[in-house]
Amino acid sequence: MNITSKMSSLFKPSVAVVLTALFLQPFAAAVDESSANRVPQKWVEKRLEESQKRLEGSPAGQLVAKSIAAHGGLKRWHEAGDLTFRFIYTPQKGLVRDTLQTIDTWSSRARHRTLTQPEIEFGWDGKQAWHSKGAEEFAKKINPRFWALTPYYFVAIPFVLADSGVKLTLVEDGTFEGQNYRRVKVTFGDGVGDAPDDYYVVYIHPKTHQVGGVRYIVSYKGFFKDGGHSPEKFMAYENQSSTDSIVFPQSFRTFSVNKETGQITKEVITTARMTDVKFEGRKQAQYFSVPQHATLQEGL
Repeated sequence: MNITSKMSSLFKPSVAVVLTALFLQPFAAAVDESSANRVPQKWVEKRLEESQKRLEGSPAGQLVAKSIAAHGGLKRWHEAGDLTFRFIYTPQKGLVRDTLQTIDTWSSRARHRTLTQPEIEFGWDGKQAWHSKGAEEFAKKINPRFWALTPYYFVAIPFVLADSGVKLTLVEDGTFEGQNYRRVKVTFGDGVGDAPDDYYVVYIHPKTHQVGGVRYIVSYKGFFKDGGHSPEKFMAYENQSSTDSIVFPQSFRTFSVNKETGQITKEVITTARMTDVKFEGRKQAQYFSVPQHATLQEGL
């Protein structure tokens, strides 16, 4: 699930100033400069500069920058460190996935503990997926390599849209449950992640600039070995709440999309909840390493 448009004639020099203000927007929560596990400020400044250059070059990027600001600002996001949250994914049919996960938002590493079977852990160390020894049947059902970062990517929108390798394009407005939204289509450069053919269409509220939902497909090569992708779906983002000045949705509803008309149906196929959200600074690197007695996942 890992993820710029050309310079538009609509772009004005003043946009850079506006974007700087958006990225550096102050918030009450601040990183403790004396903390040993804080994110180095030089890292934050460098990442902000790189992201700002990418986003300010197109109308789509400028809209995403406003959305990032509405959700707490990229500066605060990068300062906050590792993100821990519980994600309870409940499809109408299929496996319920309930894990407490910690994500290294700087290096996209993950470690999950399943709450229905607390003895089982799995994760992604940046190169390899792994799971607890003896949990092979569970791993076949959940696919640690796919699921390790999937919930994170969805809850971290719009922040992850500032990453390198992401291509942003403005598309026509859309509606959901009577509300009009501005929309940005997200695609990826060749070779980005295990599913470079994925795309997302992000629904951004025209006044609050918060994310109201995402249309998406799944083209993960482990599921679609000969190419192709899943049917398009729409995930609604609801009950926005602030944690350490970063705004996340607390609940999600996923709907099927009519293949012929492209319209979002009223059929809810999955619900999900995000709870127990907190930022913990930066953990020691070995926290995300493959545990000594873990089993490595082979292939996709």
